[in-house]
Formats: sequence, C-alpha cells, structure tokens
Amino acid sequence: MGKFRFENKEYKYVSDWTKEEYTIKLLAKNYQNNGTLAVQMVFWDDEFDGWEPFDTLTTNLPDARVPANETSAYVQDTWVRWIEKNNIGTVTDIYAQSGFNMYVLVDFK
Repeated sequence: MGKFRFENKEYKYVSDWTKEEYTIKLLAKNYQNNGTLAVQMVFWDDEFDGWEPFDTLTTNLPDARVPANETSAYVQDTWVRWIEKNNIGTVTDIYAQSGFNMYVLVDFK
C-alpha cells in the first residue's frame, strides 16, 4: 500500500504482562471479505533474525453501525493509548461492540 505514515517505521511496545520490549512494524493490508483496512503487527525476532507475526491491530467488524473503510478501522480499546502515544492514527468517538469487547474507530495516518 505505502500510503500510511506508519509503514516502514519501527515502534517500541512493552508488554503489560511480561514487561518485555518489542520492536514492532505495522503492515497495511485489507480484509478479504470487504476490502477494509487491516493493520498487521510484526516484531523483530533476534533468534530467527527476521520479522515474525505479533498481532493484528485492527478488527474486522463488517456489521458495525459506522463501517470502516480504506483508511479507518476498528481497534480494541486496549490499544488506544499506544496508538495515540506513537501518533499512528486519530481515535474517533465512534464505538462498536462485538461480544464482550468494545472497539473504537481509528483514522490511520
């Protein structure tokens, strides 16, 4: 894709559970069923000397009242502070619920 500022940048993430620090890159992809933005996280693995899957930052909520699009996506609210701290996107005031989780719509930069 290449249209987002977060691409080709490295970010630091410290796990709340293990306190381990990771070097993270974000990859812009699309969900196959609806083409909306999917942001994948990969981390540098010293043991394998390469980038490995870490997590998917976004969540595909095709039935949300306000749909995501090519530059916005729903993110679990636990990632909001990290997104804002790293200036990765603008957190909106639009929320959606799926199961027991709340998700906020983020406009990615």
